[in-house]
Amino acid sequence: VLEPSEVREVPLSAMNLPGPAEVAVAALDLEALVALEGESRAEQLRRVFAAPGARKLTVRSSAGRNRVHRQTMRIDDLPPGHRGPLLVAARWTVDGRERTQLERVQVTDLGLSAKVGAGESLAWVTRLSTGQPVAGAQVEVFRPGESRAAASVRTDAAGLARLPAGLLGRRGEGERPASALLVVRDGADWMAQRADDALDSWRFGGQEEESERPPTLGLLFAERGVYRPGDTVRLKGVARQGTSKGMSTPAGRTARVTVRGPEGDTVSEFDAPLSSFGSFAHDVALPPGSKLGSYRVQATLDPRPARPAGGDEHDGEDEPHEPWSARFEVSEYRAAEFKAGAETDRPSYRRGDELQCTGQGTYLFGAPMAGSTARLRVTYAPTSFTPPGLDGFTTGDDAFQADHDERSPRAGLLHESEQKLDAQGQARSTARLDLPGQSGPSVVTCESEVVDLSRQTFAAATTAVVHPGELYAALGVPDRSLVEVGAALRAEVLAVQPDGVRRAGVTARVELLERRYTLARQAAGEAEARTSITVVDRAVGSCAVTTATSPRGCELRPAQAGHHVLRVTLTDASGHQVAASRSVYAVSAAAGAAAGGWRDRDDGSLRLVTDRSTYRAGDTARVLIQSPFREAEALVTVEREGVLWQKVIPVRGPAPTVEIPVTEAFLPNVHVSVLLVRGRTKASPADDHAADLGSPTFRVGYVPLTVDTTGRRLQVALQPARTELHPGDELSVDLDVRDAAGKGARTEVTLYAVDEGVLSLTDYRTPDPLQTFFAARGIQLRTLESRE
Repeated sequence: VLEPSEVREVPLSAMNLPGPAEVAVAALDLEALVALEGESRAEQLRRVFAAPGARKLTVRSSAGRNRVHRQTMRIDDLPPGHRGPLLVAARWTVDGRERTQLERVQVTDLGLSAKVGAGESLAWVTRLSTGQPVAGAQVEVFRPGESRAAASVRTDAAGLARLPAGLLGRRGEGERPASALLVVRDGADWMAQRADDALDSWRFGGQEEESERPPTLGLLFAERGVYRPGDTVRLKGVARQGTSKGMSTPAGRTARVTVRGPEGDTVSEFDAPLSSFGSFAHDVALPPGSKLGSYRVQATLDPRPARPAGGDEHDGEDEPHEPWSARFEVSEYRAAEFKAGAETDRPSYRRGDELQCTGQGTYLFGAPMAGSTARLRVTYAPTSFTPPGLDGFTTGDDAFQADHDERSPRAGLLHESEQKLDAQGQARSTARLDLPGQSGPSVVTCESEVVDLSRQTFAAATTAVVHPGELYAALGVPDRSLVEVGAALRAEVLAVQPDGVRRAGVTARVELLERRYTLARQAAGEAEARTSITVVDRAVGSCAVTTATSPRGCELRPAQAGHHVLRVTLTDASGHQVAASRSVYAVSAAAGAAAGGWRDRDDGSLRLVTDRSTYRAGDTARVLIQSPFREAEALVTVEREGVLWQKVIPVRGPAPTVEIPVTEAFLPNVHVSVLLVRGRTKASPADDHAADLGSPTFRVGYVPLTVDTTGRRLQVALQPARTELHPGDELSVDLDVRDAAGKGARTEVTLYAVDEGVLSLTDYRTPDPLQTFFAARGIQLRTLESRE
């Protein structure tokens, strides 16, 4: 992008040119620009060199081998006052073959930011020079091969324009977006941006979905994981249809279900009508001669015929939906005759203790597996641990360590052996818990693998915690991580043994550390700048606390906005120092209230912090924007299948916040995006190849916002009439289903009775619909930014 107020020159660079290169720059009008999208590269090259008024230049490299030749090309003699796109073309010859390069340059003071997808898209128009929103600008969409705009919308006072659905989305999973063109006009100024020139959202913490179609959420399972040829497979399927407002139940629809064998052959195919609960049940009889191997079941929801009345832009798509699937095995097997076990002699240890790992082998009829082989392993890894009775407290020091070099010890192997099981069906090994570099809690795993005489193998594992000392420092954690500048910050402290017993009379030190990130932007090669970051912690408050059996503490006050770390340290009788910490973000409504900056990155990413980890519908989420700019404009959006909420706000100082009302439509999660734009802050350097540190720029950040789904989980109680039966007996089972409030609920229940020995062959787990239907969803939008 070339700003109209800056020098009208195009910087050129070349390396190892064998001969002269011809360069041409041509101004494009809208008609030529739209036509260009449908042309080949050769046609585009010819258009530039043949354009009336094109500026041409021959470049001859005067630099040596592997050295960069730099030159500028003035474009003042293009149409005076020209605004809009330019096309720069270069051609040269290497070994008798023509090489070419094409680049698009824009002379404009307009910046375009957009959130585009299959549904309604959102465009935001601002000035490059100031970053301010542009009201009344015209935003047009041109589809490939069409000379007339498919849509034309004016921006509102905030610079926002909503574009109709169906113009800018990808049409299939894994496909590239259509090369539609967005054109922005404001008076004589105009610019254009391709819809496929999107930012990579992963750079900024976003989780983009591959497909932009509304998701079909399906749970498909069988009553067990393995069958013999000739068995009957009992299938169950439950479906939900995702929408931008949550999800709906596709009652009355039909699912097409296909069962395929290990070689891809179709074993069974049928249409399953969905119940009022959006589910189906179907039995599939396997032929006696079925092939052995892995079978796949795939279900696809039928296309909906038309958009329902009152539906949103994601409802009523007349196209197939993505399938959901499950697998089962067909094998000639025998049910498990034994089970493996593993246990440690204690549930927890201290650093330096000795651990005993015991492996067990027991036949399902109750006898020990004496004489069978057992392989024992003891491994360790870092973990987190909180003593019992410490709800609302943290015992970890991650907040302090996050930006420093200290790290917990890596995972490793402590012991490995192979033994015969004794008369009780047991084998034992010991290991000394001298874990290298341990500063926090670790977890040790005792693994047992048992092999019987027929070489059938089963494994089991158990874990235990290794504490770094005899005490933990516990620091109270409030519901919210954002506090007002000058407000009292209460530090509640406890000294706690691993078993939860609170220790009185221990001296603890509490510190409030102001964490600052010192930034320096330095030139790093041609027209590039690199950010160097130094983390500095400064104690801005401290106090000593003598612990008791109830929380004791003191009050500290953050004097300035920004990132703070509240940390408590204490030393146990063995001389081990332990610490606990939490991050605190002090905020203020006053512009420029923070004294220092945040960590900034060269990739343009922006860090956001929510005041809670989980919200409920009706809450207000407060989001801290760690802005690296003194002043900027921000587009705040809540995204998932589309833009669910948006707001444009001015950003002053490095610690502004924005409040977002949480609604039911946010279930189970959404993604909050903040896009900052800043105008030019200083004149561009005289050297066109020097880094332009004051140029118009942007930052983008995402943070997930999780909405609590526990209110959607049903409580299921099962009571069999008897617990011991004989072959051929019948069993009555009472079922009681209640909602989260404890009230009886009208439900559909799936009940199976399966041999435990068969289930253990595949480590079968009861399906959990909540994990499927309320799993975190990604973003079905792409972000465009013309400043990139």
